[in-house]
Amino acid sequence: MQFSIEVGELVTISRPNLSYGGCIANKTGIVISRSAWGAGSKYEQADYEVLTNDGVIVKVPGTRLRKAD
Repeated sequence: MQFSIEVGELVTISRPNLSYGGCIANKTGIVISRSAWGAGSKYEQADYEVLTNDGVIVKVPGTRLRKAD
């Protein structure tokens, strides 16, 4: 699975993420950084730091993000 989410993009966190300090689903924010692993394969996975609309920075796996409408 490839992720086309870029730094600076407006995103919505689509599912709860309890391992990062609580339920943060359905929040909108801006991607401020990205860290990837997987040696550049098309199955590369990524974590993103997102500045949410309430001013909190959260680390979210790419599988939990979608582009905001």
